[in-house]
Amino acid sequence: MPATILPRTGIRKPSAGQNPNFTDIDFTLQTIDDLSTWKVPAGATEATCVAAIAACHAAGGGVVEFMGLAYAVAGAVAFNVSLPTVSLKFQQGCVISYTGSGVCLRVRMTPFTIANAGTVSGGVTIDGTGAAPGAVGIEAGCVIGFGWDGVSVQNFSAAGSVNWDFNNATANSWMERCRFTRCSSANGKVDYRFRCVATSTSFLYNDFADLRFNVVGGQIAFQTISPAQLIDVQLNLRGNVDGAGVIFDIQSGSEVTRPHCHIQIEQTNGTGAVVFNAGQLQYPSGVIEINGIPALGTDRTIA
Repeated sequence: MPATILPRTGIRKPSAGQNPNFTDIDFTLQTIDDLSTWKVPAGATEATCVAAIAACHAAGGGVVEFMGLAYAVAGAVAFNVSLPTVSLKFQQGCVISYTGSGVCLRVRMTPFTIANAGTVSGGVTIDGTGAAPGAVGIEAGCVIGFGWDGVSVQNFSAAGSVNWDFNNATANSWMERCRFTRCSSANGKVDYRFRCVATSTSFLYNDFADLRFNVVGGQIAFQTISPAQLIDVQLNLRGNVDGAGVIFDIQSGSEVTRPHCHIQIEQTNGTGAVVFNAGQLQYPSGVIEINGIPALGTDRTIA
């Protein structure tokens, strides 16, 4: 049952014994746009989690806060955010174990809107150790100005699986001006993938302020699929490659143009890792380092 935090007036009615002059400014991590907070208890079932998110949507928005440190889900789309006024907040150290064949968490505005959207935050890990082939940890697209902070995805490593799948799946939409801080990916068949339908190619102006990755042979860190376009983005990437993994797989018909880069890659074991595949990282600026050696502007395989 939701506990109302901020009605539209932006002032919370004080409880007995509280200072009657308290307003929204006294409550950290809340904003004037928040309508309600739905608190999902520790140990809640998937049905309870889904119901809380649905209720938040039905009320017009707010924050769904997960109070526990472990949840298990398996639905075709277990968690779904489709309104720009809805945010999800997790406790530091929370782990969501996904064992289905679909998507653990989807963020896609339905219908698409250019309004700035909400956030997913708090230090959560989505784990796909038991997920079926083709499963996706996070699918995000068709959204403007969404914020991701402290979100990790790992172990979606079966055939066809992806840790982070950025997908503009509906016509005439785009994913722009989103920001990623303290986010990571590990042991995914693909860590970060960008794809779209023909009329929704734009992934412009996104700020990947702090992304981490860890890939081994047969895995890809950063993949773009035609006709996706990443133009004028910030790429702050740090990661390890163990064996013949692929860092950038920029496929024909897609592009990464004028990225401002701060990319540091370390080969922790073996040789043959492909850093730039297909040579389509166009007009980059900034710093790209491989084992501490600058490698900006050339195709490169670690010998």
